[in-house]
Amino acid sequence: EISAMAENALRGLLEKAGVGLTMANKWTDPTMQLIGSIALGVPLVVILHILIAVYVGILYVPALPAAMYAYYQLAWLATPAASTEEFLEFKDLLLKKKWGQRKIPMHILVEEFLADNIAFRKDVLQTLEQDRDKFIDWRPNWSLFVFLLQQALPQTSSSFKNIKATTKEIAEHYDRGNDFFASFLGPMMIYTSAFFHGTDQSLEEAQENKLNMLCEKVQLKKGDRF
Repeated sequence: EISAMAENALRGLLEKAGVGLTMANKWTDPTMQLIGSIALGVPLVVILHILIAVYVGILYVPALPAAMYAYYQLAWLATPAASTEEFLEFKDLLLKKKWGQRKIPMHILVEEFLADNIAFRKDVLQTLEQDRDKFIDWRPNWSLFVFLLQQALPQTSSSFKNIKATTKEIAEHYDRGNDFFASFLGPMMIYTSAFFHGTDQSLEEAQENKLNMLCEKVQLKKGDRF
């Protein structure tokens, strides 16, 4: 059982690494930074902890994570200056103070937007298409690094499946009631992608486009059923 869990963990890590390599265009891309920091950084940190404990003293071991935390906060997250408040409304004063005049890392933007701590001042799609490089920084942050580390643990890996984990996942995704799904699926409650002919079309129109396209692909004729 232990070997099977280890195999699943390794498979999960390789799956995420493969996705990262596919997404990356050059060695300096965020996905490559994450893969490199995990593959090289984790063993290096472990070795440094051992060396400090052996040659300096075990009481000095906490100095390393403290130094890493300080570097992350003061250097790694020191993004370039930007007029971020021109595009985003900060509902949290601490977020406004930290990111209002600096580029905000994309992963932090997504997290805080989903937590309703940030809102877009204009249309989201238009802002991201036209102005994203003016206020968004693409460096990975700590929570994304932790997510990837969790892929090595069967209890937290999104690639490891058992009956208990699958049941929990299904409940979290689907046991939300019709009102929830109707809010974004539209009257026909179609739980698949829609097909937009332009940004001026509604969700309902896009769903009809998708159904019409499918009917055309199977060469459906009047009176046929499928």
